[in-house]
Amino acid sequence: YTAKSFFQELFVDTTDFIGKLCDEVGGCADGGPLLVEVGCGTGEALLPLMDRARYTCGVDFNPHFVEFCRQNVPQEHQDCVRHIIGDAQELSTLLNNELPSAWVEER
Repeated sequence: YTAKSFFQELFVDTTDFIGKLCDEVGGCADGGPLLVEVGCGTGEALLPLMDRARYTCGVDFNPHFVEFCRQNVPQEHQDCVRHIIGDAQELSTLLNNELPSAWVEER
């Protein structure tokens, strides 16, 4: 058992767990969840979950990571995925100020 295989298995298990939670609360349907990842980095964790939540938002303090994520959102998810620059300590304010109001109000 190697560190690489451990972290790969952890990533798969975590993605599956979060995906199932999203499914349980409505998935991609109207009224489904807003999934937010704080500290999204280059976006690898959100990518496989974009089909499991109504809206998806990655937040990171590093503008270079956020710009990378913005440039790599698949075309079919452009309308329901956002990546924003900000401090997680101000998450509620950040989401209210940076996301479309319908994304936040529906939750």
